[in-house]
Amino acid sequence: LGLRMNRIGGCPTAEDIASLAAALKRGHLTKLDLSYNDLRCRGCVLLSGALNDPNCALQELLLEKNDISREGVVAISNSNRTVQRLVLKGNNVGRGRGACEAIGSMLARNKSLQFLDLSSCGVDNEGGAAIGDGLSKNSTLECLLLGKNSLGRGSNMGIFLGLAENTCLAEMDVTANSIGEVASWDDAVTRVLSSSFLSRIHFANNSLSSTRMIDAIVSNAHIRIADLSDNKFESIAVDTQLALAKRLGVDLEVDLSLNSLSSPPLGKLATHRNLLNYVTLLENERCSVKRIRLMVCGFGGVGKSTFCRAMTAKSTPNFQETLESVHTWDTSKIVEWVNRLGAPWTNDAVDLVISEHVTGQNLPELIQLGPAGRSVPSSTLTNMCRSKYKSIDAQAFSTAVFALLEKGYLSTVGAVKVDGQIELHDKRVSMVDFAGQIEFMVSHQLLLSSMHTICMIIQPAPSFGRPDSSHSGSWDYWARFLASLGDRRVGSLLLAVSHLDKLDGISMATSRRLMGDAFEEAKLANPSILASPIELDYHNLVQTALTVRNALKGAFEAVAANWWVPRSYDTLSTIVQDEARRCSECHELPIVSRQRFITVVDEYCLAHP
Repeated sequence: LGLRMNRIGGCPTAEDIASLAAALKRGHLTKLDLSYNDLRCRGCVLLSGALNDPNCALQELLLEKNDISREGVVAISNSNRTVQRLVLKGNNVGRGRGACEAIGSMLARNKSLQFLDLSSCGVDNEGGAAIGDGLSKNSTLECLLLGKNSLGRGSNMGIFLGLAENTCLAEMDVTANSIGEVASWDDAVTRVLSSSFLSRIHFANNSLSSTRMIDAIVSNAHIRIADLSDNKFESIAVDTQLALAKRLGVDLEVDLSLNSLSSPPLGKLATHRNLLNYVTLLENERCSVKRIRLMVCGFGGVGKSTFCRAMTAKSTPNFQETLESVHTWDTSKIVEWVNRLGAPWTNDAVDLVISEHVTGQNLPELIQLGPAGRSVPSSTLTNMCRSKYKSIDAQAFSTAVFALLEKGYLSTVGAVKVDGQIELHDKRVSMVDFAGQIEFMVSHQLLLSSMHTICMIIQPAPSFGRPDSSHSGSWDYWARFLASLGDRRVGSLLLAVSHLDKLDGISMATSRRLMGDAFEEAKLANPSILASPIELDYHNLVQTALTVRNALKGAFEAVAANWWVPRSYDTLSTIVQDEARRCSECHELPIVSRQRFITVVDEYCLAHP
């Protein structure tokens, strides 16, 4: 009999409920759905008399959302003899042991109940323990739903202790119960998952983080469905991933979506299907990570390009010369800078520099300040572009010259893949030099959100303790920006200090104290920061390079721990690098559409059958 949403129980004399109770005593009804009515405790007490009648044959009783509290729950629990499916979802069972003790007693003595729904009933830690007492003695219940309660907010683990002694329960839902917020619960949950007879578990949204639970699930042959979505799992051991590969798709379905997974490298997309596809590939062609990328970040003018050239000094043999002021550059250095612009008119600009003998001394003659302090082409540059070098975009060229003069040395535009790598024994670190201009922030988000990268934030030494400096607070700003893009591995974010030779009378001790204060602020903004700041002293390049390499070793291990990749990923990397080179040669942005990516992969597969 379906009577949902009929305002039953609203009658002051309770005649409607009394009529239902009388009908139950005749033994004709086997299912009664009274969800979303107004039974309250008085209605439950009237129904309980009928449930206790020897003629009652009711098997399903659905009482969802009826404003039932302790007295009503106790009445239903104490009188149930025949009901196999009982739904109390969305009622105020209440805190503490009161109503839950009655439910526990029902579970302990009842021989008919097979399904019990107590979702969103306000069951707290002590109430859960009382239900656990009944579970330990129960021999009929097959499904228990306790989602959206507060079982984990306390130290009494009775619900899982009782579950450990139960041999008949097949499905349990404890979604959104704060179980992982108390560390001591990890062991209890893991023990239950290792040995219980449960076949379907729903532990989503519980702040769980111990991967021992996943180990337990994989090793327990009884478990067939495990929902662990929306928790705090970060890294699964490779051996466990390989064990998953043997069961997923055979007799186990696991959902780890909405976890910030770095290993396997699926992030928050570790659905059962994605997880199955990855671990199957891993089992067939696994290899440990040997290459990783370092993202060098900071505002414009902090020395990011200088750092990259210093760390690849073997491929930049004249590194010390790159530290020279732009005003000392000869024509060949200006040509080198123009070539770095990568504009369609670069060749004409090179011809202009060579033919007109442009050096760092006369570079300012090519620009002048226009309205609002912006640079515009000088009459000299305008005339040259109109007469001899017509392909040059005079405004764009003057803007680039102005930016160069403002910084005083070579600078980066956009995100530039640095030539050369940092060798760490059998591992390699490549670098990406990120422009600090705000206009590149959107593209930076696309590249910096990966959990499988190391990031370094550079801030100049003279800016610490100087609120008037444009670089003040750089560490904190970039740390917050990176944190906003998503979770990162602890230890994967490094901080560095540049321009140590420009402290202008501030003692190194004072500067280091100010750096220490800024370091603590940045750590609060981003928990991925672990190592102490690195001082970039290029006058002692050998020692600085050694310090950087040691810091990178620790960061590499933090990012690559428990992270293996299929060999096919290396093939994909090769395909992407080839496409990036093509984009560069065609002066295109290094952004590949989905369709273009599919096309280049297909082309590669045809060429390499």
